[in-house]
Parts: sequence; C-alpha cells; structure tokens
Amino acid sequence: MRYIATFGFHANHILDSDLNFIGVHEKVSDAILIYSIDEDASHEEKRRIENTKEELKSKLEILEIPHLFIKVDPYKFNENVKRFRKYIVPKTFINLTGGKRIVGYALFYASVLEKDNVEKVIYVPKMGEIIELPLVSPDVTLTPFEGQILKLLDKREYMYVSEIARELGRSISTVSEYISKLEKKGLIRKIYEGRKRRIERVI
Repeated sequence: MRYIATFGFHANHILDSDLNFIGVHEKVSDAILIYSIDEDASHEEKRRIENTKEELKSKLEILEIPHLFIKVDPYKFNENVKRFRKYIVPKTFINLTGGKRIVGYALFYASVLEKDNVEKVIYVPKMGEIIELPLVSPDVTLTPFEGQILKLLDKREYMYVSEIARELGRSISTVSEYISKLEKKGLIRKIYEGRKRRIERVI
C-alpha cells in the first residue's frame, strides 16, 4: 500500500509514537510526503517545516520504508492536481491533514479523479476519531432505482440488503447489483456481518 500525506509543522498525524502509520492496518510499501514553504514564510516557519521533514525522514529510514518528499508551490492548484494524480497508484491511502489547506484540496481533488485507485482518504483531528472523507465524483449520475435506494437509506442509520429488497419489492440479486454500483460511486458502504451485508450511506 502506498501512503501519501501532506505535512507542515507536525508529523504526529502521519506516524504515531510507536512508528505506526496513522489510519492503516496494512503494510505500507512506500510513502510520498508533500509539503510547501511560502516565499514570505518567516525563518522560524521554514525551520519548523524542515525539522518535520527531517523527523519523518529519520523515522522512515528506521522503518526501511522507501519514501519521496515533494515540495510544491501551494498556489499552482491545477498543476499540483495533475502532478498528484500521477502518484496515486492502485491501493493508495491518502492523509491530507497537515500543511496548507490549498495543498490538501489539490490532493483531495486528485483523489476524486483517481478514486478507483484510492483505498481511503482521511483527516486526523487533534481530538476525536479519524475522519474518512467520501470520494464522490462531481459528475456522478443516478438511475431512478439508485435514487430509491438512497432515499430509503436516508430514513435509517443502516439497512440489510434483504430489507431493501423487501421494501422496494425487488429481488435480492437486483438490489445487490445496484448496491455495488452505488458503492463504486462512493455513495454507500457495505459492512459484512457474517453472511449478511449491512448497507450505510456515506453522505
């Protein structure tokens, strides 16, 4: 799994005190760390970012994880989106917590455009649980039946496939087919509970 993260003054949203990558439970094969330094940044700001870079470099070397640091101009948004898309390979995990927001926005937009290759996009708050950001393409379209399924899920926290089929008067196989399409569009998630599948809306 590739781990792509943005950073600024801190590194604790990427690696915890035990040198585990935040948010993932699989082995990380390589890491790409993205940062920016404004031209008018103070000496202290530049020093802090460089210190974070050195901290990450040292920890990744201990872990023997191949890594690449990418310094970008934060305000070249379109250029950054194009560049970031090239780094998003199959099974890529995105952490856009640190650094300048505009860089995180560019990385998120690249993730939406390459969503078939993205495992997950997260934001790590200072307090509370990790936030997973849904990847919904801006040009997503729905069939009437997909709309019915989403409307039904609006009323409840979750439903099982068999319940949706019963409510809408369709076969389980038909509902399962449309559920898979909605999952690919990033609108719902399937949670397996033994042989049952629990369906939840993402947004």
